[in-house]
Amino acid sequence: MKTSMLRIYIVIIFYFLTPELYAHESPAELANLSNDELSKIKLSGHGHDVTESRWSISYRYRRSVFEGYRDGTKDIPLSQVLFDGNPANRTSSNFPIVPTKITQEAHIFNVGYRINELSAISVVVPYILQSTDHVSIIPGYSSFEISTEGVGDVVLLYERDMFQWENSLILAKVGVSFPTGSINKVGNTPRSSGNQQLPFTMQLGSGTFDLPLGINYYGQHKKWSWGAGANAKFRLERNSRNYHLGHTAGAVVWSGMQISAWLKPVFKIQYRFSDRIHGLDKELLVSQAFPFPASITNPRLFGGHKILASFGFDLSPQSGSLRNHSLGFRYAKPIYQNLNGPQVKEDGIISVSWNLDF
Repeated sequence: MKTSMLRIYIVIIFYFLTPELYAHESPAELANLSNDELSKIKLSGHGHDVTESRWSISYRYRRSVFEGYRDGTKDIPLSQVLFDGNPANRTSSNFPIVPTKITQEAHIFNVGYRINELSAISVVVPYILQSTDHVSIIPGYSSFEISTEGVGDVVLLYERDMFQWENSLILAKVGVSFPTGSINKVGNTPRSSGNQQLPFTMQLGSGTFDLPLGINYYGQHKKWSWGAGANAKFRLERNSRNYHLGHTAGAVVWSGMQISAWLKPVFKIQYRFSDRIHGLDKELLVSQAFPFPASITNPRLFGGHKILASFGFDLSPQSGSLRNHSLGFRYAKPIYQNLNGPQVKEDGIISVSWNLDF
């Protein structure tokens, strides 16, 4: 592949985030395109052959579980987070209602179209399901579950190969996330009788127009491939409930080896962080000296740093009727979490993907 020196029209401005960063995975982040999608690229010595396949469709399932509490880098017992009912023991770090397990799932559908050898567009539509188990000291609500589901925020992405040379490429992405996911989900909670506004973690979207950006490097030599990337998402405004989710950013490095014509194991290390939630949804408060009934109603307790290690594999048949199909599997486990807590920590992420080019 000949070296292509292309003028860069997209300037990525990195926003310096405040040190209060969040780690609860908001539903708006579940549909983010994974940087390790580049692990499926094949560098054949030529540019993309748009006469062979212009269209692609893909499906990805992602499941993330949060369980156990952490404050900073220290694990804390549930008994320390749950208020015991004695007014003298109530603090801003314990609560009458405590989530014990948060499960978030996303079915993510993507349709892409390659405009030419260097650029492509895609539309990403997520369907999100989530549930939270709780314990509380409120009579009649000693243990209960709330759940929500529906379409999340739809994303329109443009990607462009910025530089290409013999064994490497640099790919940039820019997009717009539309506020199609609901931020008005309600449910039966101990806060008062009947249905009330649910916490940030149970909503389906950000409620704002957001700007996702990313840049990735990919390299390949014989059976080995590797890459690195950086990404960010900027919230452009506050939503109708007077808050916006945190700006997010991250970085990743990965490597894979083609051990057969169709099988490639892939290993990845990823760093993620985000600003805390800005603003306040007043419907989540109670009229007491301590207005937040649970940690997930306090926007300042969305904060932290994470490093995750993941292992998986890609299956890409090279011939026959399935040669334009690919499958992928990933399991990710946090190896470092520094959370602005008390906060439910992430336990692990499972993702499965399928892609068809035609």
